[in-house]
Amino acid sequence: MPQTTPSPFRRGHCPSAGTPMESGDGLLSRVNLLGGRLDVNQLIDLADWAEESGAPTLEITSRGKLQVRGLSAQSETLFTRELVATGLARETAAAEAARHVICSVAADFDPKALHDPYAIAQQLDTQLSTTPALWQLPNKFLICIDGGGGDLADKNADIRVDAISSAKGIAYRIALAGSRQSAVLLGYCQVQSCIDVIIFLVTTFLSINEQRKDKATRIKQLLNDDTFALFKTSVSDLLINVKPINTERTSAKLLGQQAGWFGFAPPFGVMSSDTARGLARLATAHGHHKFRVSPEKVLLIPGGHSDLSAPLETLGMIVTNGDPRLSLVACPGAPACLSGSTATRSLALTLAEHIPDLFDGELRTHFSGCPKGCANPQASPITIVAQQGNFDVIVNDRATPLNENKRVAQNLSTEELAMRLSTLSNTLKQARRDDESLSECIARLDIEQLKIELNT
Repeated sequence: MPQTTPSPFRRGHCPSAGTPMESGDGLLSRVNLLGGRLDVNQLIDLADWAEESGAPTLEITSRGKLQVRGLSAQSETLFTRELVATGLARETAAAEAARHVICSVAADFDPKALHDPYAIAQQLDTQLSTTPALWQLPNKFLICIDGGGGDLADKNADIRVDAISSAKGIAYRIALAGSRQSAVLLGYCQVQSCIDVIIFLVTTFLSINEQRKDKATRIKQLLNDDTFALFKTSVSDLLINVKPINTERTSAKLLGQQAGWFGFAPPFGVMSSDTARGLARLATAHGHHKFRVSPEKVLLIPGGHSDLSAPLETLGMIVTNGDPRLSLVACPGAPACLSGSTATRSLALTLAEHIPDLFDGELRTHFSGCPKGCANPQASPITIVAQQGNFDVIVNDRATPLNENKRVAQNLSTEELAMRLSTLSNTLKQARRDDESLSECIARLDIEQLKIELNT
């Protein structure tokens, strides 16, 4: 019998093979793809197993895993057994749940990357999953190893190690609790010291957390001057004195023809089993046999070219940055989720079709079936929250806003929501400067004035 993650109404649990989570359509399980590695035969197998065991869909998560829905306790056991037999999961459920590592998926063929961290991630993944003392890490804990190139720059992690260039060669920047830009800097280490540094930091977190009555699930919950000093002391012998060269942020362009790959995205990161098999056949027909699955919910075909574009579009894939569907982030909503009150994805697609100027592929709009905001726990320029069939509109905040003043419209019907978003689109069109994006525009608008315009 698999262990079932408790309390389906609480966000904060990460299901994994052998440790599923309950939802409205059955159990959820996730397949960990270290470094996003996935070959065409594995994709076909996963599509078949999903169809045989639960709902015939594969969903890419924000950590680049593949999620399968609609499992029963019995079929989840069989599904996990298949994953273990093919090397896609650890045999022990607790060991599988301890695999908290993501790394750059394209660093071995991305000319903008500084270093390929896959070997580091492999060794760390093995150490985490084979050391029972480390299995106590909370299941939301995340270690991000970024070799450069930009695809993981915005990923918030508990421990971030980012490749940097220096006069002494490639080194790694060590930071805590944030993205590449916001994480708190600890220092720098040599490439060969990365694993030891990370393990020392993990061990320090567990030690600090053990002494707390209120257990932290993320480093940011316990990070202060005193704990920062403990973290830094734990790795001080491995830190080196280097000065990064050219720390300018690299823009991540994953879609379409890029130097080294062709990228495409399933809408909402979701593909049916039939579509997944079609993608495998398409790649094979063009002489490609491997995919990389990105936490940005984009699939890359290494060595792929623009001749893939038209057939991928035929399969419903997004291949250009201006596609309105790129603006949409949405959970499954009802009836798949027990907490959801609305079929969020169909609503999002309808609104994007009718208000294309607002959904321009750049301005991210989060459609959440309830106030938990599972599909995007971070702030979004626009968040639409379903509340028992009606909707609230929140700007520059989360589904449960940190600042209630960011809730600019409340208790709207579907028709009223469409009207208010049309008004918002017109407001942004008039206020937008020549050199700014819609996200930048909405970030600087006066909230009180925006409320007046949306509610009169």
